[in-house]
Amino acid sequence: MEAPVTAIILLVAVVVIGVAAFGLTSAVVGYQQSLVQQQHEADQLSAEVELLAGPLIHHGNGYNITVLPYFFSQQYPSTVYLIVGTTNLSPSALPFLDPSQISPFSQVYQNGKSITNDQLAYKLLSSIYTVSGHQLNSGPIKAYVDSPSSPISQGIPITFQFNSIGKFVVIWVVAQLGSNYYMIGSYAESNSILIQVS
Repeated sequence: MEAPVTAIILLVAVVVIGVAAFGLTSAVVGYQQSLVQQQHEADQLSAEVELLAGPLIHHGNGYNITVLPYFFSQQYPSTVYLIVGTTNLSPSALPFLDPSQISPFSQVYQNGKSITNDQLAYKLLSSIYTVSGHQLNSGPIKAYVDSPSSPISQGIPITFQFNSIGKFVVIWVVAQLGSNYYMIGSYAESNSILIQVS
């Protein structure tokens, strides 16, 4: 009598373990496929985005620059962020630079209104990835929202003001894809010349 009970218990245990293993494997594979799809979308977006940036303008005790990401097609992410700062490093180092290592701006304006401390205007991003999946930042970084709303209006110009300026103003364009954030464009400007780094 004990042998059939033991066999049934073993059979149930094997089935439960098999179902659990299948579920775990499916979840891991599904997550990996999702990441691959997001990286593919980020790579496509990086070919579609261009940054429109005004020249550096001396203003009072500092400098202003107005920036606007522009997408060539109607396929753009629902949420786009801008990270801006200054650095003395060469633009060639920009794709590998942790955004938290740049010198920050002092004020941010949209349509002439300060949005520097407006919690609806920015988000702290803790993980930003390149299109190849490399994580850029080691800590939270403040990114300002500039979301395309339609094919006609593809964002709103945002003006960043600096009290002092490094050799280059650097700008990252970040897109949210799913629950992850991808850097789809990086730029550097110096002497009113905009350099597209990636």
